Amino acid sequence: FAGPDDMGSILNPDCSAFSRPAECYRPEQPDKLMARAVSNLAEVAGLVADKLPGIPVLIHGYDYASPCGKDFYGLGQWLQYPMDTAKINRGIQQGVVNDLLDSFAEILNEAAKDGKNIHTVNCLGTLKSEEWANELHPIRSGFTKLARKWAPVLQATRLIP
Repeated sequence: FAGPDDMGSILNPDCSAFSRPAECYRPEQPDKLMARAVSNLAEVAGLVADKLPGIPVLIHGYDYASPCGKDFYGLGQWLQYPMDTAKINRGIQQGVVNDLLDSFAEILNEAAKDGKNIHTVNCLGTLKSEEWANELHPIRSGFTKLARKWAPVLQATRLIP
């Protein structure tokens, strides 16, 4: 849901009068986007199960990225820009991002329950605000912290000892 096209498609065009994140979504969103994402994921996991039996599919949602407007070498406008375009008060922009990521984590967990070869890595709440290099990418130490979240799942699926 990051970027003007994707996030713009789920946000109401004028959220200036809204004070809660849930008010900022278009009708049926973000549920419709999340359902499409989990359907695509289930399809990929099914293909892996058919073509590579016994191979696990590891998935993760993300951590609570900060809508700070900072890009990556000129590439960006992932979070703050589309929310500014939708006139979302900056005081609730982090709440919108968190709400979307919480919803995504929930559907990923449901997908893992339904798919025998799907395993989730929970990254929510891992990084502090100063561990983000920009709106989507952590700094080096942040990547290390996120990698530590993967280790138990990699071990449980016997992908590493």
